[in-house]
Amino acid sequence: MTAEHLFISYATEDWPLAEWLTRRLTAEGYRVWCDRFQLLGGESYPRDIDLAIKTRTFRLLALLSKASLNKPNPRKERTLALNLGKERNVDFLIPLNVDGLRATQLDWMTNDLTFIPFHPSWAEGFRQLLQKLQSIDAPRSLANGQQIAIGSFLPAAVLSENPEKLFTNHLTFTQIPPDILHFTLSTPMTPREQQVVTEGWAYQAVSPTTLFALTSPPGYLLGEDRVALDHRIPWRTVDKAGGVDTSNVVSSLLYKTVLVEYLRRGLRPSPDHTIVYFPPGLLENGKLFFSTYDGSTTWLLTTGERTYRRRGEVQRYRYHLSPRLRIRRDIAPDFVLQITPGLYLTDLDGHELPARTRNSRRKQLCRGWWNHQWLNRHLAIVSFLSDGKELVTFGESPEEQIALAAQLNSGDVSASIDEAALEAWRATFSSSVPFDEGGDPDDGEEEVIREGDDDDG
Repeated sequence: MTAEHLFISYATEDWPLAEWLTRRLTAEGYRVWCDRFQLLGGESYPRDIDLAIKTRTFRLLALLSKASLNKPNPRKERTLALNLGKERNVDFLIPLNVDGLRATQLDWMTNDLTFIPFHPSWAEGFRQLLQKLQSIDAPRSLANGQQIAIGSFLPAAVLSENPEKLFTNHLTFTQIPPDILHFTLSTPMTPREQQVVTEGWAYQAVSPTTLFALTSPPGYLLGEDRVALDHRIPWRTVDKAGGVDTSNVVSSLLYKTVLVEYLRRGLRPSPDHTIVYFPPGLLENGKLFFSTYDGSTTWLLTTGERTYRRRGEVQRYRYHLSPRLRIRRDIAPDFVLQITPGLYLTDLDGHELPARTRNSRRKQLCRGWWNHQWLNRHLAIVSFLSDGKELVTFGESPEEQIALAAQLNSGDVSASIDEAALEAWRATFSSSVPFDEGGDPDDGEEEVIREGDDDDG
């Protein structure tokens, strides 16, 4: 028998790293034995572990941690690997330092070995491990390792032959004005005027007194004696405007047009004006009602409070639904709007949380969101933008009007995902993933309202 497997020895407490390492190594083409995968790469996990380590294992990867030091099975596997290494005069045991163990914390058999540190960075540890495996010519016999690793995330039978509709997160602009409008101001705007005008009109400043736009400014923002239309630039036939590609100018103006509409409807900009979000008090009880893909009416909360707990730390924070916008021209013949639901996280006083704390809070909120929950948030954000209409229009005069179809682009496919086959896997995943943070349950965050029911559900 060929000794081509990498055997992962670990304590139960370290299973997240064991699983992650198994998939990453498999994706690199290595055959890996890990008891969390009874079948991976076409090879069943061995019943006789001692025999498998002696005859079919190329190297044993030992996840050394405080939890694994005195566990009987990991200790026995490490001892066997050390003895095989001495017998064969090779470094058969490759120790991985999981949680920053010091040499003085190890037993006499392992404290003089050279460790690969997986603390504090798994990515750096994995890079060093790959270098080690390459230096000893570890066999890489899996030609389809990436597909095997990806497939290990899902149960075997998740596809159904029933047709299904797939939704994108793109909306199509059905009408874009043919010209970029070139405006001149008689005097530059003050910083305060810039803030007010930016939140009420989509424009691009070329200079303090030169502006590009697709639509004329509302009369209340800039008086007629303050701004003058100099000329029109047909952007589909003219490549440059003010030294900039006209397609880039149009893309920027379309983005700002949608952003201004969200602001007009009550969303609030972040302090750096990079994103917008639903503030408290905008909607009654924070509920945003909308129609789902099956035609029923439902609602979700656009803002709320949660508690974060970790290692004695307790913090209340507030979350806000935040539409992230992007204009694209690489997926359709013309411009489309891409909308992605996001979360804007603040403390209870409204100050944005520091970057180092946002990810853990975001994971706490989104860990139970699957396709259904993400699609509903897309639909809710679009519904708010369109106010229930099928077409969103911007601009007052017909020749300057921008029109956006208020439906996510979609299409029918001949196969579908069997959601029922995923339920058990989802329940296992949601209950076993070791999130450090805890918090209040999300009960009531989303509720179906049937026809004839009161709005309060």
